[in-house]
Amino acid sequence: MKLHGAILMLGALTPIAAQDGGPIGILRGELVSWTGNARAGAITFRNVDSRISECSFDDKTWFERENERIAVSGAHAGDHLEIVADRRGLSTGCYARTVQVLDVLLPRRNAAGKPRFASHNTATELLAPRGDMTFSGIVTAIDEDRLTLRTRNSGPQTLLLRMDTRYLGGGMALDRSSLARQTLVFVRAGHNLDGDVEAYTIVWGELLEVRN
Repeated sequence: MKLHGAILMLGALTPIAAQDGGPIGILRGELVSWTGNARAGAITFRNVDSRISECSFDDKTWFERENERIAVSGAHAGDHLEIVADRRGLSTGCYARTVQVLDVLLPRRNAAGKPRFASHNTATELLAPRGDMTFSGIVTAIDEDRLTLRTRNSGPQTLLLRMDTRYLGGGMALDRSSLARQTLVFVRAGHNLDGDVEAYTIVWGELLEVRN
C-alpha cells in the first residue's frame, strides 16, 4: 500500500499542461495514451523536452496517417504525432483540430553500408516543410490564389493558396468552393522560398473562435 501511494504521488508531481493554459499552435510529440471514444476524449503526449501535455478532441478533429483519415483508435502509444491545436469556445485548454501520425520510414543504407534511418515526415511536411505558423480569423476574401483573413490582433492577413492546400470543414475533407466568406477559420501556414506566406491546411467548424 505504501508503494502504491508513492507511485500515485509521483504521478501527481509529473508536469502536465492539460486543460487550463494548455499549449496551442503546432505541437509535436510522442503519444502516451488517449481516453474517451471516437466522438470525444483527450490525447496525452510527451514532447521533446519530456513534458507531458494533454489536448482534447471531438468528432470534428481530423486524425490522419499516411494521408488517410483514421479514427483515434488507429493511434497507438509511442506514435510520433504532429498536432495543430487551438482553443475551443471560452475554454483555455488545448483542443486538437488536426492530429497527424508521423510514421517511421524504413532504414536506408549509406555509402558505408550502415543503416541510416529517415526522419519522421508527413506528406504535408515534405511538400511544405516550413509550415510552422498558425492564423485564425474571419474570411473576408477568397479566390483561386489567395485567402484574406481579418484577425483580432494582427489585422488583415493575406495568404497564398497552393494546389495542395487542404480544406477541412466540420471534420470532413472538402474543396475550396466549400469555404465561404465570413467563415471563422484556423490556418496552418508557412513561408515559401520567395518569402510569401502560404496556407497548407484550413480548418473551420462551429467551435472556432478568433484568437489572433
